[in-house]
Amino acid sequence: HDLGVVAETCDEVVVMYAGKVVERAHVEEIFSRPRHPYTVGLLRSIPSFDVTGAAEKGRLPAIPGTVPSLLALPGGCRFRTRCDRVVEACQADEPPLVEIGPAHDAACVNPAPEEVLR
Repeated sequence: HDLGVVAETCDEVVVMYAGKVVERAHVEEIFSRPRHPYTVGLLRSIPSFDVTGAAEKGRLPAIPGTVPSLLALPGGCRFRTRCDRVVEACQADEPPLVEIGPAHDAACVNPAPEEVLR
């Protein structure tokens, strides 16, 4: 879970939520253009510094809610109860991992736009 180590040592990243792969891509793609809302939330929670080296003021963003019990997973998308991009289709079925770009897969019916963290 040390994203700094991941960024420095990995070629490909697989992001999992509640025991399921939700996004897979090259490390540079994940860090620059995450598409699954859980991945976006993880990356937004990384502390950052401005160009002078002073830490940004305020609290780090947090993903609301709690991870569901693996013994009582919600129907549909496992992340839907915490997701800021939830739509009606998220309740119906668990989304499959599908290609959303070259060598970039995500399991989401309403993925974040590509420019989300640019």
